[in-house]
Amino acid sequence: MSQAKMRVRRLKYRRINFVIVQMSIFALTFAMITGFLSNMRDILFELDDLSRGERHDLGVAYGPSCQTRQHSWANNQMSAARKTIKCDMPSNVTPDHPPPRKMSDTSNPVYFLHVGKAGGTSIDSLLLQILECKSKMYIGERHYDWSYIQQHQLTNMGKQRQLRDGNNDIGGLADVITFLRHPVSRAVSQFHFSKTLPWAKKQNATFLHQTFDEYIDEPNKTWTQPIADGESGADFLAGIFPTDKGNWVASDGKETDLKIYLRKNKTAACLLAARRLEDTTWFGIMEDTERSMKLLQVTLGLDFTPVLPRTNGKGGNPQPSTETMKKIKKYVPKDLWLYEYAKRLFQARWNYFMGSNCTYVSPELPPLPNF
Repeated sequence: MSQAKMRVRRLKYRRINFVIVQMSIFALTFAMITGFLSNMRDILFELDDLSRGERHDLGVAYGPSCQTRQHSWANNQMSAARKTIKCDMPSNVTPDHPPPRKMSDTSNPVYFLHVGKAGGTSIDSLLLQILECKSKMYIGERHYDWSYIQQHQLTNMGKQRQLRDGNNDIGGLADVITFLRHPVSRAVSQFHFSKTLPWAKKQNATFLHQTFDEYIDEPNKTWTQPIADGESGADFLAGIFPTDKGNWVASDGKETDLKIYLRKNKTAACLLAARRLEDTTWFGIMEDTERSMKLLQVTLGLDFTPVLPRTNGKGGNPQPSTETMKKIKKYVPKDLWLYEYAKRLFQARWNYFMGSNCTYVSPELPPLPNF
């Protein structure tokens, strides 16, 4: 073979090798870019989820830099996973229990979780005026549970993502508030208020002609609303009221496996209700109205302390006997437990907002009842 042909062949091989090397470099570069974009996509999706507020009721704590993730769910009482992000935060803040935010710091709509016969009509009357001046959207003047807020908020935000069996909460997308009352006094108030309702008079209901002492001892009573465990707050926060349209408490209308589970597992329902109470932007306690109004002033950034009007009921209802009071407590263990936790959480918020060192210390949960 002539030298000329050999040079041509070597040149051809070099070109082929050059092309192969270039293609290898291109393939490697393409793989690296694809991997990078995939990672960026995951990061952006995660940031998007966090920005939409899913972190809050899913147990996500947040801070300047997030480092690790762990999964937990109410001391393993429920199978659904809650994401927890450990963050670098000030020493006075625990990642799982960040301090409450203020309504004045957000433009969120305000949802009032209206527990029956717990001062809710007065709260409606007060906040309608205040929040109108603040140009905040107020969703109140009716009874609904937490699942209604989830559905209503996600619909209004134009989000088409399906709720994960009722466990995907609104987090930072809305400010939820509520007002609680001691379950025993609320039960008594519910009993006497219901005597004024048209349906009771139309049916000539038996309890119309009874005192509360007689009612509690009635063995065949068919109307049990005053002593229904959960109606003083636990079932509102857990979002597990019956989903039929005729129920006096609105819901998302979806009967899910989670709701069925929570109605049976009262411990899990209590823990979820406590978690969501902690997620509220503000809540008050009727038996501590003066300080409740002071905290409302703080969270709304008002230059005056609101005064809760008296808008529903005349008071002065006959009080049941001490023995009857004890009997009521046996009917409402969930609500009594939640009320005890609410008092602890309320004090923690009071210390945080009104104390001198701005330290938030999350309260311990009360011992759970033996359901």
